[in-house]
Amino acid sequence: MIKSAQFIDGQKSMVLEITSPILGFESLQSVTLEEIDSLFATLYATHERSLSFTVCNPFALLQEYAFDIPDRTKEQLGIQEGSPIRVVCIVVPRTPIEASTVNFLAPIVINTQTQRMAQVALDKLSYPHFDTQKPISDFI
Repeated sequence: MIKSAQFIDGQKSMVLEITSPILGFESLQSVTLEEIDSLFATLYATHERSLSFTVCNPFALLQEYAFDIPDRTKEQLGIQEGSPIRVVCIVVPRTPIEASTVNFLAPIVINTQTQRMAQVALDKLSYPHFDTQKPISDFI
């Protein structure tokens, strides 16, 4: 079960191959992850920078955040025991910022060594305490 993950040591951006698509954006094949700060980052389409997603470190917001990475995802990303991984969740920005929401049920798992990523759709029945639209104001 994954309970925490770190950003890439010393790097502020990384190009990632998508092995399992971001839901609703199946045509994307690669994205660039660019760190904003220790909590937020931006994922943007490598060949179309105007298409971007704000993502956050879910472990910084929800201390009890933990889930099992499916075996298929581990295979796609080349994850083995000790592989350096990062997990982010998509933020839907709104005005005011307190109205923004975080999708904890569809985390993006990144193997920073292989530079591959996949979005994982978690089962609500298995993770009933996670939401798809958790207000960020709950953490501020």
